[in-house]
Amino acid sequence: MATILPYNEILKNINIRNTPKKALIDTCALVSFSIDVHEFHDETFDLFETLIKHKFNIYTNVTIRSEFIDYQRRVIITEALTSLSQQIPGVLTYYELAKRLKSHRAYVQKRADEENPLVLNDAEIKQFKKILSFKHKTIQDVWLKFCEDNLVNNLQRTFDLISKTLKFNYLSLRKENLSPEVIRNVDWNKMCNISERTGMSVNGSMICHMFECIDVPFLITADFDLIYATALSKEPKLVLCPEKIFNEYKKIFEIPS
Repeated sequence: MATILPYNEILKNINIRNTPKKALIDTCALVSFSIDVHEFHDETFDLFETLIKHKFNIYTNVTIRSEFIDYQRRVIITEALTSLSQQIPGVLTYYELAKRLKSHRAYVQKRADEENPLVLNDAEIKQFKKILSFKHKTIQDVWLKFCEDNLVNNLQRTFDLISKTLKFNYLSLRKENLSPEVIRNVDWNKMCNISERTGMSVNGSMICHMFECIDVPFLITADFDLIYATALSKEPKLVLCPEKIFNEYKKIFEIPS
């Protein structure tokens, strides 16, 4: 069973266990680090400063990178839709679109005031894609113009900045380029079994199973599902999370304070 700890106990456990300074950082931790208004931003920022200061080797993989970039896509679209009328003059002359954009701006502002920023899901983004896929003046397709103005060259940028800061090491499973940290075969059936046992997403299960199969003792996460699954793992590793999530975990698993 993995040991679940709050972020602020990382150094204590390095000293006690003489643990190698290696950490896998999951998508949710990267998201909380990259967004200033995220509820776990300050805790994650402090933790990442500690990792850098103490010269940790920090790892990621293609699943984590893809999830993070996709989240950034949804963040950018959510925010950019609030200023669409400034980007493309005249779109508010379409009544239904103007009504939809007004409602979206109001909801984004409401969520911001509640310190719970809105991030549209894919179904909601597809609805905007449908109503914006039309010709307007010299613009052949408003949606494609919107994507060009807001997404092109921006999706990868945030990840590249974090990667440069944390100096990521990539975990490869390719036979011709297998990372030395991979000490056990990553098995598709075992990954599926984690999803079946815990109800976690397939991507989350892949990250959980990869963590079991690599010679990296720390997992940094802000995802309760991942904490739940690793707590059931037989691997005696260390999983660090924000204080609030740690307290939720203790309550569910009846861990004494």
